[in-house]
Amino acid sequence: MERLEFRPCHAMFGYETSLDGTVIFRKKDKITYLKKFVLNNSGVEYVRAKRFGERKYIKVAEMVALAFIPKRKGDILYCRNGNWNDYSLDNLYWENPRTLPENCNKIWRVVNQFPNKYEVSEDGEVRQYKTCEPLAIKEMAGHYYVKFYSGKKNTDEEQPKTSYYSVAVLVAEAFIENPRNYKFVGHIDGNTKNNHYTNLVWGKRDNIKSSVSRRPGVKVDEYLLDGSFVGTWDTMTRASIVHQINAQDIRACCNGKHVTAAGRVWRWHGESFSTHRTPPAIKLRPGEYFKHYPGTDAEVSNYGMVRNYKTGRIYMRHEGGVIRLTKDGKTISKKIAVLVAELFLPNPKGYKRVTFRDGNSNNTYVGNLKWVRDME
Repeated sequence: MERLEFRPCHAMFGYETSLDGTVIFRKKDKITYLKKFVLNNSGVEYVRAKRFGERKYIKVAEMVALAFIPKRKGDILYCRNGNWNDYSLDNLYWENPRTLPENCNKIWRVVNQFPNKYEVSEDGEVRQYKTCEPLAIKEMAGHYYVKFYSGKKNTDEEQPKTSYYSVAVLVAEAFIENPRNYKFVGHIDGNTKNNHYTNLVWGKRDNIKSSVSRRPGVKVDEYLLDGSFVGTWDTMTRASIVHQINAQDIRACCNGKHVTAAGRVWRWHGESFSTHRTPPAIKLRPGEYFKHYPGTDAEVSNYGMVRNYKTGRIYMRHEGGVIRLTKDGKTISKKIAVLVAELFLPNPKGYKRVTFRDGNSNNTYVGNLKWVRDME
């Protein structure tokens, strides 16, 4: 009888395997032959062995490959004929799944909550990070969810902790910026199963809920405040989600109850700009532009103009160059000069006081402002 050749398995101290799939554990002069198991009626043979400090079931084919076929970091075992009980070296091979053509035609990014464990694609597919094995997507209440293992089991009998995560939220977190820290994700085309990142947008809860228009399919036209035509939206749903406002605000503007919504003028498709009241013309100075003030509905220009970014309404300036804003649900009073400086003027030393270079407190242009210490 021909003597079997045993070779040590890569990164598995004490385990050796032969080409016919016989696995042994060698400790000093004692040799133990490992029993083979078939799990879940799959027909595939496994052995129970210790790897990376944890005892687990490992395919016999993998034990053979670890002993006889060189393996690089990140490689996964594949078999050419689909038979995992065929241990011939012509059938088994190691390959990094990230180099396979089917895994290179999409953009993938890691899931923030589970780095190096799961990753999500630009169109809403989810897979294992190491093996690139796709995860099952489950539909619940018209939305797609995926189940992640969020905890480690302590015993063989105990089941690992699992949690369901929204696929739309995973895609948005990975591919879409969220400067205002919104917690909800809406679908621009109204199709909750289209989770491509170009179809998703961050928004408030009421914006997402109200995006289902009471008049679905009614087109609306969008204009700038000066009457310039921007374009036509197929539905108020898309327009309201993209502009982060309620669909009712656009409807109110189309019906003449509001002048603007999201700083734009809205009309039912086919109606002229002058059908209802038009906003007063706001002339911007050369080089004037706006930045959003965090936590509020206000945006501030580098010249000190403050307006509501949703409605386009200009905030009233009170005595002393002070305006009142609602920030995080609370009313605050703040000098316009300070708002401009906070948004446009670097403050590396952390000064808290702003002065005017020309001494004119009405000139709130950023070039006229300067951060100073309190005693100056």
